[in-house]
Amino acid sequence: MPRFYPRLRPATPQADPGLTHTIPLSDLTDLENIKNNVTGNYYLTCDIDAILTADPGYEAGKGWKALCAGAPYFTGTIDGCGHKISNLFINRPTEIAGFFMGVQAEAVIANLSFDNVDMLCGSGGVLASYLMCGGSVAPKIYNCHVSGILKAGGTYVREIGGMFGSASLGWGGSGAKAQIYDSTSAVTIDAVTYHTDPDPNNVGGFFGHVNGMCIARNCLSTGNVTACGVTGTGGQAVGGFVGWACGSYGPTDEFYDCAAEGDVIGDSLVGGFVGFGAISDFYRCSAVGNVTAVATAGTAGGFDASLGNTAVEENCYAWGNVVGGGVTGKAGGFVTQSTGTNTHCYSIGTVAAASKGGFSVSGGTYDHCFWDKESSGQPTSGGGTGLTTIQAQTESTYTSVGWDFVTVWYMPKGARQKIMGRPKTGYPVHGPHTAMRNVFG
Repeated sequence: MPRFYPRLRPATPQADPGLTHTIPLSDLTDLENIKNNVTGNYYLTCDIDAILTADPGYEAGKGWKALCAGAPYFTGTIDGCGHKISNLFINRPTEIAGFFMGVQAEAVIANLSFDNVDMLCGSGGVLASYLMCGGSVAPKIYNCHVSGILKAGGTYVREIGGMFGSASLGWGGSGAKAQIYDSTSAVTIDAVTYHTDPDPNNVGGFFGHVNGMCIARNCLSTGNVTACGVTGTGGQAVGGFVGWACGSYGPTDEFYDCAAEGDVIGDSLVGGFVGFGAISDFYRCSAVGNVTAVATAGTAGGFDASLGNTAVEENCYAWGNVVGGGVTGKAGGFVTQSTGTNTHCYSIGTVAAASKGGFSVSGGTYDHCFWDKESSGQPTSGGGTGLTTIQAQTESTYTSVGWDFVTVWYMPKGARQKIMGRPKTGYPVHGPHTAMRNVFG
């Protein structure tokens, strides 16, 4: 059957009429020269192979050096015109790295793909390490796609994400929110093998860290995420889509129609979608994959490990087996511990830990949320209502308590869904939706 979440437009091999095209980019030298004009309006004329960045003689073997490594950061535009930059190599295990270091203000990056990236850094993301938000205008990223492997190195690992290391508030507690939409990250995150940090934090498949003033719509992460400290106890905030999402300065982070598909492993605060979420809203989002916390007191949740401080999760679901670590570990099929609000959410998959619940372990407010008691093996939960598998696969179970099966949910009615090789039959998924689009395509 067709996938109904999210619907992503493929890269389009044409110029975007909504952007200005002044400076052509046709080879690696052109890309390097972007740093000389950070306000320029650029466009790709062809695919660019960056394999030279892997040559031992290029930057003394360190590979690509992030553009705009200090102020002024990039505030121009780049239209990829549907083209790709392939084989970018970065070998900077103790540095902050990415194609860009910082992107801010009115910057727009669109219709661009990075394929087969091989990246080693202490902090960063393939497209940019920092997406800086909160001014009178904020960056816009759309129809961008990244793939490859991102490895965390050095002695201090923070803010590691497939697309962005961090999307953070740069100028205080007000201003415009950055917008990221119609974009994908197919990046495998390895924050275990190459570093010596006892407590790597904020690691995610799309974002490592989001700290206010960010809106993500219709985005997808499809890579396995692994992040553990060298002692196996200290790392935290690891998620399939975002590691840490917290509007600490006041504004709320917003996630609409986003999905994470991949297994997630970390020490603690490990979630299928988000490791830790507070002052953040999640609407029509999903997590598909197994979630494992390995620390002695590790917490793991099918969607998120910890939800706090006015956070909202509405019309979301989690599919996967969840394991909380150690003799005092905790695991919830959807969320482990919560002081936020869950509305019309559900989870399926086995749940195992010293302290466990079919949907949640403790706290929170739950409005008609469910878990499958048979698939989870858990008859009880800190919140939500347990269902038999037959009940969980019956549309009237949900519509009778107000779930929207007209504009939000879709019941496959026995058709087999196969996501990440895991066949499921008859559980609700998100129906076709109209997400934000750019002006062409």
